[in-house]
Amino acid sequence: PNNPSRPCFLYIDEMQEIYDSYQKSPDDGRDRRESIRKMLDVINKFQHVVVISATIVAERFFFDQLLDPNRFKVYHVKFPQGSTEKICLHLRQCESPRTELVAELRKYLRKENPIPSNAHVFLNSVREILSIIKELGILENASKFKVVCSSKDEKNANKFKKAIETAIKRRYKLDNSASIQDIFQMYEGLADFYNSPIGSTIDPPRKINFYTARAFSGCDIYDEDAQPYIVTLDPKKINQVFDVSTKFKQVVGRLRNSTRPPIYIYKPSGYFYDVYTHSTGDPIVDDMNDEKEIKLTANDILESQKKNRSITDGTPEDYLNRFGLTRDPNTKNIIPDTIIAAQNAMNRRSFRDISSYTTISAAAARENDWSVYQETIDYSKPTSSKSETPIPPTVDNSTEVVAKPRT
Repeated sequence: PNNPSRPCFLYIDEMQEIYDSYQKSPDDGRDRRESIRKMLDVINKFQHVVVISATIVAERFFFDQLLDPNRFKVYHVKFPQGSTEKICLHLRQCESPRTELVAELRKYLRKENPIPSNAHVFLNSVREILSIIKELGILENASKFKVVCSSKDEKNANKFKKAIETAIKRRYKLDNSASIQDIFQMYEGLADFYNSPIGSTIDPPRKINFYTARAFSGCDIYDEDAQPYIVTLDPKKINQVFDVSTKFKQVVGRLRNSTRPPIYIYKPSGYFYDVYTHSTGDPIVDDMNDEKEIKLTANDILESQKKNRSITDGTPEDYLNRFGLTRDPNTKNIIPDTIIAAQNAMNRRSFRDISSYTTISAAAARENDWSVYQETIDYSKPTSSKSETPIPPTVDNSTEVVAKPRT
């Protein structure tokens, strides 16, 4: 019981995750949104509340329930100079991030002189991960893959099982009456991968390890031989966007004992080209300019509803979310939603940050604990098979942008 004679303390960790969870589309997140609303409503019933995160969101995005100056103070913990290290981020800008990623992962699987480290790929798309595994050889390399994604949704496991079944039937011309089980013994680890395609962060690392957002925060991954890759295959999809101030740091922090710098494979986004080109370089000014445009459209939608609700009845929820709006679950009226609006503002900042090498460097400088290297890849030069570094030996002109990283 939470009462004056015996008060409970409310402690909320990983605050930034609440925004990400709330942003999920209504199709798979309606219950999640309702749970978060209830949690926020209950905050004021506690005498003592602490909300904490190593990657806290900007104060202007805080929940209204945490903005009461009579109840809450904001503390920024600064570690003593010399007690922290800069994170060295290698940028690999590509016209086709998927092609680049597959080519890179093949180096870990080659029979002669494979890259000796283990690849840890953070890519938030089960569909894309499965597609890449199929291209790398889902049968012959089954023992070398580990996939960490949501295990609550049985569809994820079934997707991998179906892919294995299809690959076997096509290769061995099996009809529907033939058993695929007979083929399992021909490939090392195939039966295990088929029966348990979804792994855990605490499972031993394999040669190539894939992680969706399930493992972006709140878990510990131990592998001294880890080479992290952060990947955005499609910058039009919010679920693949990485905010330098939150998700990048969270992802890099998962690998507790790896010393290799993360490699970010991406393509500059034209999707938010207007957001990027109209950027002033000041994130707060840019955020406010964005929000002015967003609010104009949001007000138009709300005014249309006032005049004639039937005009807005068919408006999709995802479209409303883009402008910080949602539907009241009870009345079905369109209403403003401050949490969605805040998350959208952070997403737009993220898009600006990944629009180009320059803006990523600027975002890293803003955070003040990153150093950034730009890789210029010359594909005309032959690739040495003797290299043991996860960064291709064809990389030329690696340019330090912010600060010299530790050796």
